Amino acid sequence: MTAQAISRTHQQPTGDAELELTRQELLVQYIMAPDQLEAALAGLTEPDLDVAHTIGKWTIREIVHHIVDMDDISSMIVKAALSHSGCTVDLGWYDSNTVCAAALDYASRPIAPDLALMRAKHQHIEQLLRELPQAWERFVMLKRAGASEVTKLTVRQLIYHQTDHTRHHLEQIRVTRQEHGL
Repeated sequence: MTAQAISRTHQQPTGDAELELTRQELLVQYIMAPDQLEAALAGLTEPDLDVAHTIGKWTIREIVHHIVDMDDISSMIVKAALSHSGCTVDLGWYDSNTVCAAALDYASRPIAPDLALMRAKHQHIEQLLRELPQAWERFVMLKRAGASEVTKLTVRQLIYHQTDHTRHHLEQIRVTRQEHGL
């Protein structure tokens, strides 16, 4: 998801679903995301990873790389908020749907390093959220590609977005597997 999409997704307020979750419930969802991704991929062979729902859509492999890249970038934004609350983060360089996906070879790279990265990042961020006072209220000002305005995003909103983004793409993987009998 691009910086524009993050910004659109997290206009104030972010929505009822986020507001209904306690911090602990949201943290549990966040912590479970790497396990859920690995479970969604269980039993798939290397050729299975190269199956797309339909022609022209991302393959399962590309979806995994996208999930983990966005998760990695979001984790860095969370760390910026935790260490320099109120700072501006400019993500104008990141376009996950075109330039970065091709440049980072989503189509053919192995996924094991990505899965390990996601797990490690989630453990690291979990530790920070549990240890730092007022961690959930800290925030960044996100500047999206080509925009002069910035959007305020709290750590809570960022964590919600990460879990929601993963959940969305897990559903894509589930549907692809179902459609292709994987």
